[in-house]
Amino acid sequence: MNRYQHIDLKYLSKFAIQAAQRAGDYLSTRQFSEVEILHKEDANSKASELFTEIDLQCQKIILEALQPTIQSYDIGILAEESASESNRLDKEVFWVIDPLDGTLPFLDRISGYAISIALVNSNGAPLIGVVYEPILSTLYTAIEGQGAFRNGAPLSFEKTSLSQSFLHWHMDRSFLSSDSFVAWRSQMKKVATEMGYKGVHIHSASGAVMHAIGVVESNHGCYFKVPKIKSGGGSIWDFAATALIVKEAGGIVVNFEGSSLYLNDPTTTFMNCQGVLFASSVALKEYILSHYRSL
Repeated sequence: MNRYQHIDLKYLSKFAIQAAQRAGDYLSTRQFSEVEILHKEDANSKASELFTEIDLQCQKIILEALQPTIQSYDIGILAEESASESNRLDKEVFWVIDPLDGTLPFLDRISGYAISIALVNSNGAPLIGVVYEPILSTLYTAIEGQGAFRNGAPLSFEKTSLSQSFLHWHMDRSFLSSDSFVAWRSQMKKVATEMGYKGVHIHSASGAVMHAIGVVESNHGCYFKVPKIKSGGGSIWDFAATALIVKEAGGIVVNFEGSSLYLNDPTTTFMNCQGVLFASSVALKEYILSHYRSL
């Protein structure tokens, strides 16, 4: 049930959809053009270091489309390319904007990037999730308690035989070169065997948003970022929209304590302290958490 009865989530979602599609249309016009690459000084990975003037323009397009809602409902803003200017902690709800998630695949001119917009409440729970993938013009949406949708049609995990399926493991590119990758790969092969899958397929070409969406699209899958001391692990805007979409589709979205993601930590926008786990089933979630606890 919507605890924010004075906030019309369906009405607000229309603005988020329009904003995402407008930004997507702009991205489509720039897909094969020359791009000015900029660098963030406080980045913790290659993917988070790079951004472009296109990110900035997409964010401007989105903010302009959302402006009527910001004024009418006194909604805060947390946008990736102006995160230091966020007023999220002063508001009952706030828009979370990732204007171009997947800068690396965008620069490589391959699929795997998307626009992500979410409405999150002060308790750190997403109320609206919108993801737009421009290459195939695919729109993913969800409103709390109302299900998930792909291009307007219900989106959910299909009940297919594990023995006839592969376990799809989605991960960031940087994980392939991490010290723990070999051990995790061995464990995931073991998990697939114990659960009855045919094997494991690894996907590492997309940004965080489309990897999370891939958990639903692959039907049997997971995407996770383990907790770590160093800042990083993705940020609130990487997971806010997909956390709701995957959950409303029937998937599991938790941190590495097994609790719901907390998307409004007042001390940081990074997720490294809690970690992030998307999974297609409770059993898969438990296997992954069990291995992490044994490390």
